[in-house]
Amino acid sequence: MQINYPLLRRSSLFALIASFFLGIGLYHLKHKVATVERDLRHTRTRIMEINESLHILRAEWGFLNNPHRLQKLNEQYLHLKPVNAKQISSLEGMNDERMKGSKK
Repeated sequence: MQINYPLLRRSSLFALIASFFLGIGLYHLKHKVATVERDLRHTRTRIMEINESLHILRAEWGFLNNPHRLQKLNEQYLHLKPVNAKQISSLEGMNDERMKGSKK
């Protein structure tokens, strides 16, 4: 059996060039995956920080909107009283009163 050396050389050269380009492609892909993983870790860390901040803000909001606390602040600074039924009016009623006032 006789081996055709020029064909063997060509196929070896092709395999060498193909493996070189595949190696470069694999290195590039590995680098891209590492970059995406780093970005993903950063994003997950940022999400955790934001969730912690939201938890703290919700707790503070709950404290600030405590009805007993708001009542004390009202009594101390604003002196507001509950609204009477007589103080409530509709928009139509307000327009009627304006029209009557302008006719005088």
